[in-house]
Amino acid sequence: MDMLEVDIDDRDDAIQPLEEDATTPAVGNTGLDKDTTGASRNRKRKASLSPGREYDDRRPREDRHRDFPSSKDDYYPGEHPRNKYRRTHMKFDYRNQRGRTPRGNQRGPYIPWNKDHLPFKRWDAQVVTVLDAFDKAKEDILNLTDVLARIGDALKPTFTTFESAVEELPIKTGAYASVVGMFMGKDMVQLVEQITQRILHRFGSLLTSGKRIPAIHCLRFLIGIYSCNVKCCRVMEIIEKLIDNAKKLQSAVYDSQENYVEATVIADNLIYIVAASLPWFSRDEFENNKKEIKKFCDQISKYNDVRNSKLAKINEDVEAAKKGKVAPNGKLTNPYAYMAVYRESINMLSYSDRLVTAVNGLKSLLKNEWQSTTTYRFYQSKGIKEHIFGAEIKDNIKEDTRNVTNEIIETMLAYDASKIKGCKPIVTMNLHFHSKYQEMEEISVHDKWLLEDHVLHTIYAFKNDTALCAKQLLLIPHNSYYKEHAIVEVLFNVMLNPMYNQQLALFCVLVMQEMSTSEPKIEELFEDFYSNLADNMEFLDAAVVQGLVTVGSYWFSVEFCKVRKPALHKNGEDGINDTNGDMEVEPDGTTEEQIKQQIKEKNARLFFAMFKKNNNYVVNFNNRLIDKISRLIYVDRLLNYSPEELKESIKVVIQEPLLSVQRVFQNKPLEHRVFLNLLHFNKVAPEENDLINSRIIGFIKRYVNREPLTEMPSNLFGDDKTADVVMEDAPRDDEGDGTLDNGVKRWMRHELILIFWETLLVLGSKTLTHLTRLVENHADSLNYFLSQDNYVTFEESTIFKVLKLTREVLKSDTKKMELIVEMLLKKEVVKPEEACKFVFSYFPNEDFFSNHSLTIIHLAVDFVKTHVDGIRANFLKDSQNRDSLLMELEKEEIKMHDLLRSIMEQINNRIAQGTTVEIELFFENMLKNIIVLDAGNSVMLAPLIADAKSRGYHERVLSALNLALLSQHIKPCG
Repeated sequence: MDMLEVDIDDRDDAIQPLEEDATTPAVGNTGLDKDTTGASRNRKRKASLSPGREYDDRRPREDRHRDFPSSKDDYYPGEHPRNKYRRTHMKFDYRNQRGRTPRGNQRGPYIPWNKDHLPFKRWDAQVVTVLDAFDKAKEDILNLTDVLARIGDALKPTFTTFESAVEELPIKTGAYASVVGMFMGKDMVQLVEQITQRILHRFGSLLTSGKRIPAIHCLRFLIGIYSCNVKCCRVMEIIEKLIDNAKKLQSAVYDSQENYVEATVIADNLIYIVAASLPWFSRDEFENNKKEIKKFCDQISKYNDVRNSKLAKINEDVEAAKKGKVAPNGKLTNPYAYMAVYRESINMLSYSDRLVTAVNGLKSLLKNEWQSTTTYRFYQSKGIKEHIFGAEIKDNIKEDTRNVTNEIIETMLAYDASKIKGCKPIVTMNLHFHSKYQEMEEISVHDKWLLEDHVLHTIYAFKNDTALCAKQLLLIPHNSYYKEHAIVEVLFNVMLNPMYNQQLALFCVLVMQEMSTSEPKIEELFEDFYSNLADNMEFLDAAVVQGLVTVGSYWFSVEFCKVRKPALHKNGEDGINDTNGDMEVEPDGTTEEQIKQQIKEKNARLFFAMFKKNNNYVVNFNNRLIDKISRLIYVDRLLNYSPEELKESIKVVIQEPLLSVQRVFQNKPLEHRVFLNLLHFNKVAPEENDLINSRIIGFIKRYVNREPLTEMPSNLFGDDKTADVVMEDAPRDDEGDGTLDNGVKRWMRHELILIFWETLLVLGSKTLTHLTRLVENHADSLNYFLSQDNYVTFEESTIFKVLKLTREVLKSDTKKMELIVEMLLKKEVVKPEEACKFVFSYFPNEDFFSNHSLTIIHLAVDFVKTHVDGIRANFLKDSQNRDSLLMELEKEEIKMHDLLRSIMEQINNRIAQGTTVEIELFFENMLKNIIVLDAGNSVMLAPLIADAKSRGYHERVLSALNLALLSQHIKPCG
């Protein structure tokens, strides 16, 4: 967030003010240009650094005093008020400066404007950091109120920061509402009205764009100021209208599944926004409006009852859909069936999401007489409440201002909820864990729900900064041992939920690593939860298992062979260790032997938590985790500390020492050395690179059906590109048969291609950079021959032999294998369906259930999807070339259809060969995840289903297709 980038250090190194001097001309006076003395330049330099203006303000001079508080106490020490408003030269401000340029011919030094000296930076910091130190919360709220009250104008930049903070920071909503409430106590009703207008307008904008989390924060704020006697926001009418719109959407009749699902998601969002905001009514306001608030809760509960009846039928409807009983274009299906697609476990008996949790939380809140420890409603607290309701409030709002407020509200109330765009489904949190900390203290249902919401919303607000996110999570004020448990549990659900972007997995791991530095309990909870999931991995969905492997490898790479230095300032002012937060190998006050023992114990815990003795053949968890870890740490260290049962698996991924190129080709045909002389890493002009590739192509074409070289030619090609080596005549053939009547060995075309490719792989095997450069330079040579390849079966094709050779040469270096396939896809040397066919050729070998097999399939599907999405985006933007773009889009969609049809065929053939039920289920989940998670909305499923039925495919294939169809109109959470 932009507002969080301000420097929170309260700097006191203010620039001394300009002394009064009658000879100092005002800016814009020609006297400034005429006076070239050093004294004048010094005065000018001081003036340019004066914090007199926040921006390049072009308002009349008499209005500029409003940029600053009216109190003299807010000026820098010793600064005279008159100098505060003196007009100064600013960066890029050259008005009334004839003969002056930005850089040249300047009289005096060029001094840029430094915004660090402006007071608004300190004010922004106060807005953002309020409530960071919870023990000084009331003092901070009172100080922030005084600062904003002295500014007094909601159009100033500081109030923009205030608005952004209300929108983004979940914990501080009650504090910000208290500040506005105390403005009412100060009889600053005009300022309150302006702030209310800004938040109302922002709330309406967020609501119509489907941004649920910031909309919740804005509505909580409006409810908070309503509890502070700010009735102009009309929050009761807004809540009533939101619930009414949701009920209408729920009961409406729809003519298409897409409209039905979209309306259901919108209605759920509206209800959840209200449900998650109602607890911010103060207890006094609850007592005064108990009837209305209970009515809201009852309406939400009734909405949820209708919803629960559909959730209870998910399994039944899904089973019917998987068997094809619900036609793709037939009657409407259950709008919540997508939960069975994005499930965490393969045998879920019931489904729920955060809205179900919210309804239970509201019931608990009513049962506890509206008492909560996680809403932080300071406006009902002693010491704040007196400043809000202590004085008599005069309604002296200007009529025009009040009309603007009412106009904003009326526009919001009249908006058609069915037109809301961008709504995403309510997230699920179906991974629940038990730990010893959870049993130490009982937490009420509503406090648990709101605490989990705070964690989710904090991750949303700080998802670009792991250190700041970790700090804010630990600063959540909650006097319970359950807080750390809730934080880690929510992070696990975010990491492993298939609906979330998988990039969040690494972010959450780094957040937990940051928190573990100051709170060791986090590390213990992570290992406990991870071990719990690994013990039950056979019941997890394939996408969750893949996420578990990724999370485990990240965590292991950070924690392996490392112990932390004890926090010197634990639970300090900011709750975070003030010393170095990095991992330290040597804690203070320990001997070398103690360090070694600590590392040994730490590694033993890691291996015990991460790896499992019962390594399922299909899941292949241990080998996949080792493969991922081997890319992040030194494998020899991993082998030294690993238990005996894992050593053999670790030895498989250890890279053998690289031999020199000369030794590799010592006993191989001389043709390797010929290609070795032609290959290059250099970045050359395209014409030169094409010339080198033409020589490679020419050599292969010329040597088909010729005997192997017995000596290296002195000059392979002359200037006229004719061979300098005398070769006896031989029968020519496009492919060659490899032998003649006398039994002499002669080269076939594919053999020379494989020699060329093996030479390239060996030469580039030193680093990924070498390999990347070689493939970029010489992929065209390979593509030339592959485009002319004729074969009956895929196993007879040259590309299959090339990929197989690549796997054999690289052996256990699966990262390079993935890189080569990705580059060959981009260079259009390998077709996506060919890459997938090669992966399925592994089956039933264990390599088929490895990381790189799934990665190659993902790369192939993503390659086509990227093209489809790119052309589709251009089609929506470009109104002039829509016909040509439409034709391109149709071609790319056909490619996606052909690719998925090829994958379906491969899966169907493997199942038809005869497999176990476990492997059949693996194939079903695999196809479903490829379509839902990889292909996304770039494929039309109805033609695929019709094609599968016409070909008589296995029921598992049809089941996966029908299951994917249920989530076709759902947008992932991102």
